[in-house]
Amino acid sequence: VDMAAALGEEGRDRRMEVEISGVTLRPSNDLITAANLEYPRKGPVDGCAFQVYGWVVCKAPVARLEFVHEQSVVARCELTLSRPDVDKVYGSSSPVGFWKAIGTVGLAPVFTLEVRVVFEDGRRDVIAEIRGTQQVSPSLTPSIRVQEPAYQGSGRGRLVQRYLNLLEASLTGMLVEDAPCDFWSDGKFDPNNRLLGRDWPSLSFSMIGSVRMRNLRYACETVILDGVKGDFVETGVWRGGACILMRGILEAYGDGARRVFVADSFAGLPPPDPEKFPADAGDQHHTHSQLKVSRADVEDNFRRFGLLDERVVFLEGWFKDTLPAAPIDRLAVLRLDGDMYESTIEALDALYHKVPYGGFVIVDDYQIPACAKAVHDFRERYAITSPILPIDGWGTYWRIDHAPIR
Repeated sequence: VDMAAALGEEGRDRRMEVEISGVTLRPSNDLITAANLEYPRKGPVDGCAFQVYGWVVCKAPVARLEFVHEQSVVARCELTLSRPDVDKVYGSSSPVGFWKAIGTVGLAPVFTLEVRVVFEDGRRDVIAEIRGTQQVSPSLTPSIRVQEPAYQGSGRGRLVQRYLNLLEASLTGMLVEDAPCDFWSDGKFDPNNRLLGRDWPSLSFSMIGSVRMRNLRYACETVILDGVKGDFVETGVWRGGACILMRGILEAYGDGARRVFVADSFAGLPPPDPEKFPADAGDQHHTHSQLKVSRADVEDNFRRFGLLDERVVFLEGWFKDTLPAAPIDRLAVLRLDGDMYESTIEALDALYHKVPYGGFVIVDDYQIPACAKAVHDFRERYAITSPILPIDGWGTYWRIDHAPIR
């Protein structure tokens, strides 16, 4: 549909503004054991399309999923994504996860989209409803475009969101379909693997995948919009992609106060110390040369995006040496990506108490048993009960809802 033609001459300066107003899950029944939608979330989305990402465990074989608008099927997908976190709870053996981009052209101004399971025997059952609104934005004169801040007051303006969408796709390699360099993907780009961070890109700047990258963006944007004070940090940065996104978000929102801390040895992971950290016994991360990225290379990656300045602070060295004395007063977002028990527990010990109420803690490698044990040991020590929420079957996060631990 040519929206400009449909709207006339002024249509060239207009676009659709789309907002998700709610997502409702249907209760389980004789056919559905459990289901969940992790995206979309309530709030504005890009005007061209929005992502639907979730999982469903069924009691009968599934043929596909359908997305239904006003009794018409507008999109289909299959259950192709593995979800180890769901499998652990429900004992499912086949893929239960799905992802689909839904175009907004053709949806009603006030729309309801049903997510429906189609079983192999032809039966159908709705697992969720997505509700939203869309309207044509008012035309803008060139003078207004120049004078208006990019973040348009609330920070949810179209320029901000389109820039951040492009930045995400560039950092993960989705934009150019960057082939993987790991030893299990056979050098072939698979969008599902990249979406979930299940491969190591050859040239791109992050291996966390699109879903975890969007989760990080959600956390950073949320603390900015909610006024939660504090800097951003990632412990374990590889090529720096997640930190580059953090700095890009600050730039897009015009936030000149916060800093981004980039903590890494820049020499790979340490050999395991099983006497001190038994959970790390046999860990092989230190043997992978692909995980060794120098500080100079990470700095160059920031420069490529025009985001290297004095508010990007590098903490170079092993976490036990750098994090306890890091010049950080408060952290709004703490992202842990150290893989091992040692790296995870040292980061939590040094930094968790600096995250205030409303801040976020993100654990990239929660599905690695040693990492998960470090998280649970720490939370048990301080009686932390904030719900741990899944991201993509690999990473998790929680939002601080308790008083300071010390």
